Amino acid sequence: MSSLVPYRRDDPFREMERMLDTMRDFVRLGPSASWYTQPSFTQLPINMREENNELIIEASMAGVSEDDIHIDVSDDILTITANRQEEHEEEGQYWHVREFRYGRASRSIRLPKEVNADRAEAHLERGILTIRMPLERPSSRRIQIKPRKTVRGKVK
Repeated sequence: MSSLVPYRRDDPFREMERMLDTMRDFVRLGPSASWYTQPSFTQLPINMREENNELIIEASMAGVSEDDIHIDVSDDILTITANRQEEHEEEGQYWHVREFRYGRASRSIRLPKEVNADRAEAHLERGILTIRMPLERPSSRRIQIKPRKTVRGKVK
């Protein structure tokens, strides 16, 4: 004998399914404004390519002003640091969705080739920071072999 469960408008399992869907979205998409109000701006996605004897690095900087970006090259490590300022909330505002990220972000990456950092150029256009660094050609020179001195049968 089988029994059917009649449909109920106040079905408690529907509410559980809704909560589970919200939790699945949280895991899949990450936290949204409904979970916490201060998301952080931590990742700087980049592209790096070699073109016309230059190393070109592009970094996504949407919402960051030129004054809040710092670029440093030390040995073969490029470091980009950015600070995205949070908008000030005004009286009477109510956020429905708030996913923009704010705060400080930094990205360091090892450069694949030697560059001339003194001749590097950077510009920010439409939210993309582009850094162009001329590649350095490794210097080649002949190394002379110096003869060893021998004194009474011993090599110095």
